[in-house]
Amino acid sequence: MGPDRYSASIRRRTAGCPFPVVLLTLLLSVLLLVEAASAQSTVTTASPSNQPLTVTAERIDHLQEQEVYEADGSVVVTQGSFRLTADHVTINSLPGTLVATGHVHFFDPSSDLKSERLELNVNTEAGVITHGSMYIRPSNSFFTGRSIRRLSEDHYRIKEGTFTNCDAKDGEVPAWRFKFDDLDVNTGESIGMKRAWLCMRDTPIIPVPTLTYPLSNRHSGFLIPTPGYDNRFGLHYQQGYFWAINPSQDLTIAPSYYSDLGYGSDFTYRYYLDRRSSGQWFASFLQQTKLPNVSGVDQTASDERRLRGLISGQHVQQVTDTLLVRGQASFVSDRQYLQQLSNSGAQRASPSGESTLLATQRLPYGSAYFLGQYLQPLNSGGPDTFQRLPEVGYVLPNTSAFGLPLLMNLDSNFVNFYREQGFAVNRMDFMPGVTTDVIDVCLASPPM
Repeated sequence: MGPDRYSASIRRRTAGCPFPVVLLTLLLSVLLLVEAASAQSTVTTASPSNQPLTVTAERIDHLQEQEVYEADGSVVVTQGSFRLTADHVTINSLPGTLVATGHVHFFDPSSDLKSERLELNVNTEAGVITHGSMYIRPSNSFFTGRSIRRLSEDHYRIKEGTFTNCDAKDGEVPAWRFKFDDLDVNTGESIGMKRAWLCMRDTPIIPVPTLTYPLSNRHSGFLIPTPGYDNRFGLHYQQGYFWAINPSQDLTIAPSYYSDLGYGSDFTYRYYLDRRSSGQWFASFLQQTKLPNVSGVDQTASDERRLRGLISGQHVQQVTDTLLVRGQASFVSDRQYLQQLSNSGAQRASPSGESTLLATQRLPYGSAYFLGQYLQPLNSGGPDTFQRLPEVGYVLPNTSAFGLPLLMNLDSNFVNFYREQGFAVNRMDFMPGVTTDVIDVCLASPPM
């Protein structure tokens, strides 16, 4: 009786679902799976470059007689390190040519290119982009052009376009960019442009007949010229040249001309010889031909023609693991140099120029130092200005002594104040100290 009831139960459960309906449901499921599996087609073709060309799209048609592939819908083409996406791609296998149209995006390890049409030789990776843009990642450089011709992986030729490496969001106008007729790009080295304009906020400012612009981080070449006008010095023009001496040293030379003052040059030398030795120095020289038009200058004076200059800089030298030497210098040719010629209000008001030499020696307990300081009088002072020549000192930070709950410290120094005129002064400071932690003692009385 038990088995009969079980069989009857099975029959009752299946009686409400006829067999044709179950079969139809299974067939529809299979068709949906087949359609989903065939939504993306993939074709891999051989290439003379020994790197296979893989094409994925919603639909791919192969015309065997012409050896042509037509790919439509979300097309993705990959070969080696490059990747191409587009709406439609036509590949001619025999000559190895590819034509992509619609939302074309081509990118490789160093560049991104976008356009509506791209013609590419998949064997040489040379091609032409029409009305497109290009971004070079290593140098943060952005280009647009009516025609961008890719000659090799790192060589491009662009016609009638723009160039900048100033950051700007999509749709925004960069702070500056060049508009040119012809430009040649070597992505790891430099660009050369002809018949260009330097534009500020897309307004043409300076015509540039020809210009070479470095794209590498350290590459010798001319810098962008700096023209200007100042009611004190008249028209101003400066043209700099950057010399990459080697990976750890460079020199910038920037001659300048002032119509109402004179001519001269700036020099900036930077170096990082190793992790123990580095520095930077700046020198500026001016052959004055006219008196500066500033307050306090007698325009009838006869000393208008003279050579003036400034030198400043710093150097850091880690002599040993425990001995560090730092030096900085600031000298001018005359006391009125900064007051009359500097564009910085702080420099014009500075009472003196400071040069120092500091050597610090770490010891097993504390440290010792030697300091030499020279002040060049500018707006105030003179031969009676005190100089620290020298100052020596010893500093002991908080140190536990003899196992006691006490910390001892010491700050001591000796200074020789020297000056050319007037009396000299010596000073010695000796300031020991003792500290300890605060101990809280709580005495509790027994309960009553």
